[in-house]
Amino acid sequence: SSYFEVQRKSEKNDWVSVGKVSASGTTTERVKYSFTEKNVNGTAALYRLKMVDLDGSSSYSKEVEVKVDVPVNFELSQNYPNPFNPSTTIKYAVPVDSKVRLDIYSTLGELVVTLVNDLQTTGNYTVSFDASRFASGTYIYRLTANSTVITKKMLLIK
Repeated sequence: SSYFEVQRKSEKNDWVSVGKVSASGTTTERVKYSFTEKNVNGTAALYRLKMVDLDGSSSYSKEVEVKVDVPVNFELSQNYPNPFNPSTTIKYAVPVDSKVRLDIYSTLGELVVTLVNDLQTTGNYTVSFDASRFASGTYIYRLTANSTVITKKMLLIK
C-alpha cells in the first residue's frame, strides 16, 4: 500500500476525508497504524479506510462505528498533581459550543493568569499550568462558560 485515507460519513451521508496515514509499503509483517481525529462533534460516527496502492488502485475497508465520549455537563476536575511544583494539569468538560474562560486567582482575588479565553467546541479539554514564576501558596482556578461558573483550589509548594 501507498497510504490510507481515513474517511468519516458526514451528516449529509457523504464520505469526507479527515486524514491520511502513510503506509509502510509492501510487507508480510504485521504493521500497526493509528490516527486521531480531534474536536469531533456528536456521539458516534462511521469511519472507513480508503486503501490506496502504489499503482494508484484503491479499495475500501468495512465501515466501523466509533462512539465519542461527549460530556453532558460543564465539569472542572481537581488539578493533578496537587500539591504541585512547578506545573500541574487541569481537565475540564464543555457539553455545548461555548465561550470558555479558565482563570487563576490569588487568595486575595487578584487575577494571576488567564489560561483559556476562547470559543470551544463540545469536548473534553486538558490545559497545563506552569507556576514556576509564582510564589508558593494556595491558588483558585475558575472555569466560566455560558452561565456556569465552577471554582476549585490548588496548592503550589516550592
